[in-house]
Amino acid sequence: ISGGTYAFGFLDAGATGNSLVPHLVLSKQQFSAQESLTINFALPPTGAAMNIYVAVQTPLGEYALHPDGSWTAVASSGYVPLALGYRSSTAFTGTLFGSGGIFGAIPLSSLPAGAYTWRTALVNAVSASVVGDAIITPMTLQ
Repeated sequence: ISGGTYAFGFLDAGATGNSLVPHLVLSKQQFSAQESLTINFALPPTGAAMNIYVAVQTPLGEYALHPDGSWTAVASSGYVPLALGYRSSTAFTGTLFGSGGIFGAIPLSSLPAGAYTWRTALVNAVSASVVGDAIITPMTLQ
């Protein structure tokens, strides 16, 4: 992505329309280490093939979510698409992390306390341009 400096790389370089981008809905915003994190999602209709990106800024750095549920540091591996070529004519909702979700709930007991910032973005699979704004969802682990 060209044309500016962005604190979170291309995941912060959106242009318009929050209704055009995926949203993450956390079960709440403040957690204790004894809890698990559940995250639901809402995907918009796209019309064209899109790549979906999910990343989280943690007290230890920023990490990108992979299709197999693993995480890699953005500093060493860059942003990695969670899904390639997603296309839908209707909106779609579901559970990303949690019971019945794509991945199980995230146990928070081994994670450091502090602020976490989740980001999601849609990137056009052909032009590689970010569609809409990257959506930022904060949470705190106490």
